This record gives sequence, structure tokens and C-alpha cells, in this order.
Amino acid sequence: VRAQVEGGLGERITAAFADAFEDGCDEVIVAGTDVPDLSLDTFTLAFLHLQSFDVVIGPSEDDGYYLIGLHRKMVYDVNKDLVKKLFKGIHWSTSLVYRDQVNIAYKLELSVCPYKCLPVLIDVDTVDDATRWLEKFWNYKARREAEEKKEAQSASSAALALGGASSAASLALVGTKRIFERLKGACNFVPPKNASWKRKGSSQAPGSGEDHDLEPYSMGMLSPTVIFSAIKRLASPPNRHDLRKMDAARERRAVAKTNGKRLSY
Repeated sequence: VRAQVEGGLGERITAAFADAFEDGCDEVIVAGTDVPDLSLDTFTLAFLHLQSFDVVIGPSEDDGYYLIGLHRKMVYDVNKDLVKKLFKGIHWSTSLVYRDQVNIAYKLELSVCPYKCLPVLIDVDTVDDATRWLEKFWNYKARREAEEKKEAQSASSAALALGGASSAASLALVGTKRIFERLKGACNFVPPKNASWKRKGSSQAPGSGEDHDLEPYSMGMLSPTVIFSAIKRLASPPNRHDLRKMDAARERRAVAKTNGKRLSY
């Protein structure tokens, strides 16, 4: 455990990556601690994407990001100053954070994992954020209870559900419920009488702050849709290029153009 350095958010993130790379780490992820739905599955998925991309970003619903990961081969071994440049010029604590971070990465000719490669999660910065997450989790509970009631009507379905339950999912749900109860008391949250769960359409534009078709389960585990989508995308990942110094600029541009995907706003 290391204490954070003094300075702004950009300086602290830069120092965290620099220290980890100096210690010999090849893939490093920095994540916020105010994201109740952030799970081990999300970290695993992020590390998988770092096998193909220089930068992986987990977007938050307020158009910022809750997670960013870097691979040292391009970001540190080629030019150690890239880490410092990557976090300069960002309008922190605004709705421009995600857009600024991606644009800076492309200007530095780094390949960035496409939007929706990681789930869009809620980071709790304000009471409104906490209330929005509480409503989301409450709706999830209502949907889960309705599904369990429906499965209980059939003995075979109930047995299948019990047989497939995992201890990891149960533990994650217990932890999320504990967070829910604490935030509920702190925010004086009153659950809606007629709670219902609806999945938003996938036609929402990136950065719109709405849910999408890759929304994770609130129990802290990714949905099967996310897992199968990740397997499909990673079935034939692009090989990481070992760049020669003399052709570094040209090769970095080609890798970023091939593997990256610019955002459309």
C-alpha cells in the first residue's frame, strides 16, 4: 500500500502508473473506489483488452471514467513522458473527462479500447448519484424477486436455478446489499411503490449518460451478454506490435488507426 502523492487528480494518476511501471508491471489499472458495481469480472475484462490495446477505459454514466488501464510496451517503454502527457489538459470533474482522455490518447498515437468494451457504471460523487444507483439496485431486486417467484412455480426450474448458483455471485450480492443499506440510510432513500425493471435501448449515443445493452447485473457480476460479447471480440485479437525505434512514429499511427475507434458525439 502506497500513499498518494500531492497534487491534482492527473498528477496522482500519473504517479501511480509511473511507480507501477518502475516496479516492473506490464499491465496496470487505476480505478476509483466510489463505484458500487465495480466487480472482479470488470477488472478481468479490462486486463484481457490490454492484451490488444495500449489504453482501456471504463466509462461512467456522467461522461467521465471509473477505470483506466495502460500497457507499458507503448506507454512507458517507448517514451516515459507519454504517461505524463496522457493526463494533461483534461477538464477534471466535468462531462468532458472521457472525451478529453480519448482524444489525448489518439493525439499521442495510442490505440484505445472501443467504447462499450467495459460496462458503463455509476460513480457516486453526489447525493443524486447515490439516489440514482439506489433506484437501479432496487429495480434489480424487484426483477430478481419476480424471476425467482416465476421459477418457483416449476420444480425443475427451481432446481436448475439452485444448482447453478455460484458462491462468488452470492458473496458479491451480499456486499452490494450492504452498500445499498448504508447509502439508503445516508440519503433517506424511499423505494418506489411500484418498482419495475426495464432495459434501456442500445440506441443511446456514447456519453449520453443512459444505460445500454451491456449494462451489468447489480449483484457485481457481469451479465452473460457482456461475457459472450467479450469472448466474441477477443476471439481473434490483434497482435501487439513490437515497434522498431526508427519506425516508431509510423507504426504507432498504424496501430492506433487499425485497433482504435474514435468516438462519435
